[in-house]
Amino acid sequence: MSSYLIAGTSRGLGLGLVKVLVAQPVEDVKYIFATTRSAHPSPDLADFMVDSPDSNKAAASHVSAELEGAGLDYLINNAAALDTNVLGTHETMCAFLPLLREGGAKKIVNFSSTLGAATTAQTDPSIVSVPYPTYKISKAGTHMLMALWSNRLKDEGFCVWIQSPGNLRTDLAGNERADLPAEVGAKEVVRIAQSAGPGDTGRHRNIYVEGWEHGGGVGGRYDGEDLPW
Repeated sequence: MSSYLIAGTSRGLGLGLVKVLVAQPVEDVKYIFATTRSAHPSPDLADFMVDSPDSNKAAASHVSAELEGAGLDYLINNAAALDTNVLGTHETMCAFLPLLREGGAKKIVNFSSTLGAATTAQTDPSIVSVPYPTYKISKAGTHMLMALWSNRLKDEGFCVWIQSPGNLRTDLAGNERADLPAEVGAKEVVRIAQSAGPGDTGRHRNIYVEGWEHGGGVGGRYDGEDLPW
């Protein structure tokens, strides 16, 4: 029975992840801690600011009390505002690391995309043509942050990776222009997270969607192969 903390669940992918996990048997998923910046639309979601050390510490203390010493298995960082991509993610990981060390799975997932990949920033036309430099820079910082954390925690048996959820129909990507429904990306992310092991640490993982192995949409291919850093 595993426990999950998902940061950023008020809508889109984050809310989709909660729905996927809630539908799984309690034998597989015992606890789901779903956080958001405000208590709306659901009063059951905790008011949580990932870029606030005090907010992170308070959330970690609450989760620790609920788990009663069992430890946290999964930390999924989905908060996507530009000021949270690097510093907020780092603060959240620092706050929950003691609980994760007590958990059995020891998995940390952070979302990104090929827009943050330094290796293709000047050569891939689909990346060069996207006009959001601040977003790209923040995601590149996320890549470095995950590389550092992966290296730091690998000897403790952790699996830390970057996950591309696909170009999903959310408010962030655009509901009309994007490739896939949010629930498709959410199901794939949960599948990958639950099957990942220590040998997968440090990867930039792509989802797999049948019929999209060779691309054809805005977000490129969804063939399950690793993406560039």
